[in-house]
Amino acid sequence: KVIHPIAKTGLFARGAVFAILAFLVALQSWRGGGTGDDVGSKQALDFVQSLPAGSWLLAAMGIGLLAFAAYSFTQALYRRINVEDA
Repeated sequence: KVIHPIAKTGLFARGAVFAILAFLVALQSWRGGGTGDDVGSKQALDFVQSLPAGSWLLAAMGIGLLAFAAYSFTQALYRRINVEDA
């Protein structure tokens, strides 16, 4: 029961990171991304930092990704996989 809020927070943070990257890639392609500038995690983090309260948003994303890591480790420890059905 303790892991459920941690898991939801982690999954939400992971989705937010992917959404920001997808937004930046779509924005670059819409603007005509033939400039040779690749969009990656550095550009995504710079974009978030440039927003109002960007440092707070980065901190929240970091905490959320730590929660996702805790969820992933917990799942790796306790998940049972039925090999016969795989």
